[in-house]
Amino acid sequence: MAKLVTKWRYLKPDAARHAQAYIRYIATREGVEKYVEENGARPAAQAQRVLVEKLLRDFPDARRSFEYEDYARRPTVRNASEFITRTLEEHLELFDARSNYVSYIAQRPRVQRSGAHGLFTQEEDAPDLNAAARAVSEHDGNIWTCILSLRREDAARLSYDKADAWRALLRANAAEIAARFNVPVGSFHWCGAFHNEAHHPHVHLVCYADRVQKPALTKEGVVQLRSLLARQIFRDELGAIYIRQSQSRDELRDLFSARLKEAVAGMRDAPAEMPVLESLLERLSEEVRDRKGKLRYGYLPWQVKSIVDSIISELEKQPQVKAAYSAWWELRKTVLSTYRDSLPEQAPPLHTQKEFRHLKNIVLRIAKEGCPAPEPEQEFDAVQAPQDRGAQHAVYGAKRLLDAAREEEYPDE
Repeated sequence: MAKLVTKWRYLKPDAARHAQAYIRYIATREGVEKYVEENGARPAAQAQRVLVEKLLRDFPDARRSFEYEDYARRPTVRNASEFITRTLEEHLELFDARSNYVSYIAQRPRVQRSGAHGLFTQEEDAPDLNAAARAVSEHDGNIWTCILSLRREDAARLSYDKADAWRALLRANAAEIAARFNVPVGSFHWCGAFHNEAHHPHVHLVCYADRVQKPALTKEGVVQLRSLLARQIFRDELGAIYIRQSQSRDELRDLFSARLKEAVAGMRDAPAEMPVLESLLERLSEEVRDRKGKLRYGYLPWQVKSIVDSIISELEKQPQVKAAYSAWWELRKTVLSTYRDSLPEQAPPLHTQKEFRHLKNIVLRIAKEGCPAPEPEQEFDAVQAPQDRGAQHAVYGAKRLLDAAREEEYPDE
């Protein structure tokens, strides 16, 4: 499945002086019409290999880029050059402390080109490059930089191999992006430039907010941004998957409810066919049968929630439920792979999936309405024949043993 790769960084106020050079670089660097070097298919030069290894030591997260994947698969001159360029672009604010990187940039062919720049912003008209660079350089707050990247075949298929498409995407989502930074859209500023690289077309972004605002981009906010943009970039391809995923979710819900009702019916007709599940249902029924008010999972104490989660886990073990959940998870992974770098090898437990929170309230409703009520305990007269007292002690002793066994199996912490 195609994937959108992003890389966010922020510059502290004392590093903002480097942002002006960064703005000029992304607006003017060669790459709008990239040509293929004659020797690009040859094995990477020794100097390139050494620099690649150094970059990997200094910036381990560079291994997650498309460029490194290509270089690791085919270490050619072209792939090494694209990986080095991409990694350096992500860390331009450090160049003054890395003289060897500065040397590479200074000597690299096509480091700058003449003519109009490629910078764009939220405004329709092209910005003044000097004014944009000065505004960023003089900003005394945090500045974030980001690279949005696609593989060439995906960019061409989805028409994201031109600046206009990226510009329209970013402008349409400016309010959502600002919200992830926790600032009003009117206080949020950004500028970008599109680089139509041979293998991995990408956009550079620079984002900051007015001085009176205190933007904050969390790790979860980064994931949300990637999800937001990926859903729109791949919307045509994901549309059919969303429909199938919704159908699969409904099928799992119906199957889950049916199996749960069968378990409850079995408690009346043939007890102990599924002893663990039936014991959990019996205990949950005791907890919620006389509870007043709205019966919702979110309102319950954690001890009761734990019982509900355990019931879902037991039903998840049943072959049909397990197969239905696996089918849904495969579709879910297809969606997640468009913006996540890695996915768990196995599906998370069913009771932890937000998409299936409604199953918890189904369990509560069936446990309250469907489970058989316990039979009233036998009452003994205060005065009984001596020969009956042995039976009394046996009954009460057995009850104490059963209660102790249940507490050992499902302790209340």
